[in-house]
Amino acid sequence: MPRKSAAALATQPIFTAKRPQPPDGLPPGAAALWVSICGGVDVNYFSTGDMVLLEALCMADHQKRLCDALVLRDGPITSDGAIN
Repeated sequence: MPRKSAAALATQPIFTAKRPQPPDGLPPGAAALWVSICGGVDVNYFSTGDMVLLEALCMADHQKRLCDALVLRDGPITSDGAIN
């Protein structure tokens, strides 16, 4: 595991008692990914600024899965010739 920088060591953890809960409004699949990621690291792994990035990652993964499902269902080119 890589060593932490001095700045990372100086940052106070924001979660000392429990893991961060998914933000309100995350779709169920994205919230499940959030819980999975947070469950795989130490409770104090994330800092305040990481929460926005983690939420963006979960939403990007959710959107990609939706796009993959559409392409799987309709193909890369739809029946009217439009790009899916």
